[in-house]
Amino acid sequence: MQYLEYDRTKIKWQGTSPVNKTFLIAPLGKKSPIMIFNAAGQLLVKKQTNGFPAELRQLYDLSGYSYFSGTTAVGPRCAQGYNANGRYTLGKLYITDNYLDTRKVIDYIPTPNIPKVLGLHFHGNYVLGEEHFLVQAISMEEVLVDNVKTYVVNCILQEQLNGEVVWEWQSIDCPELFNASFARNEYHNQKVLDKVYACDYAHMNSAVKTSDGKYVYISFKHIGIIKLDYSTKELIWIIGPGPKTDRTLELPKKALQFAHQHDIHLIDNNTIYFWDNSHFCYTELKVENDEIIYCSSTSYPTKCTHTVMGNAVKVSDNIIDLCYGLRYPLLPHVYLQPIIVEYDMETGKKLMELTIYDRSDELVNVMYQVNRGVNIYEN
Repeated sequence: MQYLEYDRTKIKWQGTSPVNKTFLIAPLGKKSPIMIFNAAGQLLVKKQTNGFPAELRQLYDLSGYSYFSGTTAVGPRCAQGYNANGRYTLGKLYITDNYLDTRKVIDYIPTPNIPKVLGLHFHGNYVLGEEHFLVQAISMEEVLVDNVKTYVVNCILQEQLNGEVVWEWQSIDCPELFNASFARNEYHNQKVLDKVYACDYAHMNSAVKTSDGKYVYISFKHIGIIKLDYSTKELIWIIGPGPKTDRTLELPKKALQFAHQHDIHLIDNNTIYFWDNSHFCYTELKVENDEIIYCSSTSYPTKCTHTVMGNAVKVSDNIIDLCYGLRYPLLPHVYLQPIIVEYDMETGKKLMELTIYDRSDELVNVMYQVNRGVNIYEN
């Protein structure tokens, strides 16, 4: 096929991935395109968007047809516009074809149980199958914490099937989470009590449903990871660095205490992996019968230090792609760091990396997601 041109002084690839796959890259900026590269850094597809694209994924239907999904913001980026003391951006889930042309747009479906929903959150929206979606939204709610009325950001997870809501859960229905929070939890601050802004005590960023449909794992940036019983919606356990509760499981002493983690993936129904933003490492966590079997972390060289976005994707048993998430170009020690790096997990050898050299206003905050899909364009 004929490759597209791009400015190689601003986008630099080093090395070649040994796996014939594609990378989906979505700079988070005012005029940022979605781009699909092959493993050698050649541009295959480029699509301009009118919003802020995020969390791109390559998917397959039952017939093997490949397509993509991603959330595009459609409103103001600043969370203060939604009276939250955290950063929230509302958006919609877009389903596209292989060349990123829109096929379907998914939004939150209103329900009588939660009447004040603002809309879908920017990230953490998933396609589970044909006409089957798991999406997250937010609302601002008045609740009781320590017998005092306060104002919080309510995190909502909704499962949709064939255009109908088949399951819905909200964080305020688990009051144990209020006291498990380690950030944005100033419940008794006068501005919160006066509803000037709401406490972003949880901040859901990803979720995954087990293959047997019995459980849901949810990642909260300001709490940690929780496990829910799908049928009863009961909170089974919490693992995180915040205050301990009756549902908290404590990590083994030698394990790194993860925090601000993103992008949960399922290995099996008892094992997940994710990106630990507090240590910038890939972490696997296995829990059976409410007992932590292991929590193993693998760090990789980087000078990036932040708590926003980022992900890790196991391409194969021994190859991992790391995405360092949000980047601040005005900070020299972060600006020149690679955005995507691929490693051989057995040898620790770096196989390829992508670095963006651009200080334009359109790329002040840059976020990328790594895709593990095969290369359908050059087969």
